Amino acid sequence: MAYSKGRGVVVADLNSRVDYAHQALIGHLTGGYDFVSGRTSNGNTLDQSSAGFLDQSSAGFLDQSSAGFLDQSSAGFLDQSTASFLDQSSAGFLDQSTASFLDSSNPASGHGTFCAALIAAVAPESMIMPLRVFDDAGYADTFSIAKATRYAVRNGAQVINMSFGMTSASPAVQQAIAFATASGVTVVASAGNDNSAAAQYPAAYSGVISAAATDLTDKKASFSNYGSTIYVTAPGVNLISAYPGGRYAMGSGTSFSTALVSGEAALLHSVRWTGTRTAVANGAINVDAKNPNYAGQLGFGRIDAMRSLQSLN
Repeated sequence: MAYSKGRGVVVADLNSRVDYAHQALIGHLTGGYDFVSGRTSNGNTLDQSSAGFLDQSSAGFLDQSSAGFLDQSSAGFLDQSTASFLDQSSAGFLDQSTASFLDSSNPASGHGTFCAALIAAVAPESMIMPLRVFDDAGYADTFSIAKATRYAVRNGAQVINMSFGMTSASPAVQQAIAFATASGVTVVASAGNDNSAAAQYPAAYSGVISAAATDLTDKKASFSNYGSTIYVTAPGVNLISAYPGGRYAMGSGTSFSTALVSGEAALLHSVRWTGTRTAVANGAINVDAKNPNYAGQLGFGRIDAMRSLQSLN
């Protein structure tokens, strides 16, 4: 039977700023690139059609020094239903419930670090290429996303993690993703946190593994999107991962389900360089029986890395 820790695989993570010094990421990061610092103040004005948002449904801060795990009942957990959205008329929106866990001055803080550490936890011998496309306000533009996607392919990534969504389809991003998949790169993207069957991009593009979120009982997360574009689901409720400053946080969202699927893709790619997307599906466990209201709308089911690895034999 095939076993893997992801050795030899590079996972590009298009995300926000990453804490390179976090102990959970030391030895797991390879050279990346900051596509945000090169933007000019007037050259990349965002509008609704060209912006992206981070797919993090909710989060709570966990102070490692206190060793007390937060729970939803006592942590003042941020609730998507009570959160307001940033003005969609001026930019793509970042779910206000994500407001960087605790840092209201930096809505994107923690998201990149959180996702990277989840990938490292699943595929500890893979290398993560951090590509910063979201600024500290949580904004990204399609030019940066498309450019980063092509950069990832040309610089040796075998898996691309896209834990974000866009307000509408973008030909530039679609073409960049088509370039990636044609090059044998596995692309994973988040299905969205709107509890809707509406397609979200880039997850809905052909060839992309669209990841929805389930809880630990394999039930669809209350916030997770569903529908015909879903490829698989993965745990995405109350996950604990790294947070900037050497700390940890608890978060929920399809962003984090996506990171877990990207980690699994790295495991599979390390064993065989082709057929990763099919292997992810072959190992998935159908969860329709536990989700009768969403039967046929959660893709192939919840990922199972061991079953997927066995399918390669």
